[in-house]
Amino acid sequence: MNSQTFVSIDFETANPKRVSACSAGGCVIEGGEIIDSFSTLIKPPSEFGKFSPMNIRIHGITPDKVADAPSFGDLFPKFKARVEGRVVISYSKFDLSVINSLLDYYGRESNFKYVDVCSLAKEQIKGLPNYKLPTVAKYLGLGEFKHHDATEDAIMCAKVFLSLLQMDGNGVCEDCVKRKESFADAFNGFAFSIVEDGIVDYKEAIELMWFLEVLPSVDVVNRLRQSVADFLADGEITQGESDILTLQLGAAAEFLEGKPHIGCSVCGGPIPKGMNTPCPWCMAKEQYMLSGDGEVLGDDAEAHLDAISAAIEQQ
Repeated sequence: MNSQTFVSIDFETANPKRVSACSAGGCVIEGGEIIDSFSTLIKPPSEFGKFSPMNIRIHGITPDKVADAPSFGDLFPKFKARVEGRVVISYSKFDLSVINSLLDYYGRESNFKYVDVCSLAKEQIKGLPNYKLPTVAKYLGLGEFKHHDATEDAIMCAKVFLSLLQMDGNGVCEDCVKRKESFADAFNGFAFSIVEDGIVDYKEAIELMWFLEVLPSVDVVNRLRQSVADFLADGEITQGESDILTLQLGAAAEFLEGKPHIGCSVCGGPIPKGMNTPCPWCMAKEQYMLSGDGEVLGDDAEAHLDAISAAIEQQ
């Protein structure tokens, strides 16, 4: 494989709409070495160009920074020259979906193969608590990097990829507890990897939706599918929505592990120990559901937010 040319690419978006790419970064691998890197800001299409406050918080890119940036349509000739006939890699299928969304929107075509490095890491390294890029990079001893900077993410993805190519497929995290895989284990591990930093961001919400789509149709999964779909429907995830989804994920993971919970009187979903019914996300939807501008509505809004924050800290 070392004779092949690989192009590692990462995108950041203005909002959860994949076509709203506002930044791209990448690097080129030849002969088993990183030989070049590139980065660019991108001006999203006007109808998908509203920046979500949550996205800005994650990557730091604001509307003024992309006001004079080229569109993906303008950048396409350079993009095609870099990837055509090569193998594109990224650390999430999210980035592939961004490429496909942009190609569809601008009516362009490009021919390349694709490798999801995150899936490769799961195959090559057994027993990590989660498979986020920072976790895998730390385990492999690849140093620090600025997560959610498109170029730095792409370069670290390339370093992880090159490290994995040197492994024989039997890598084991010796310091991690070995768990018997089950539906509950798989969901718990995925949920933990999302909520461990206390924030459910737009990429994680989209990946969660993909994860849930392949799981059995049981009540707790169906409720989560609907919650994630609701949160993504308006093109952004606010801080309050992130808090609610974080709590719901934690409760669902415990529920699937068989830990006792009372059921919400509204949605029937699990409620973390020590909390009252109805569950906090049902109270939030009814009394203070956050709108696209992040405003909180309802007299009891702050109390509910405090309850959610306290419950998240107990997870």
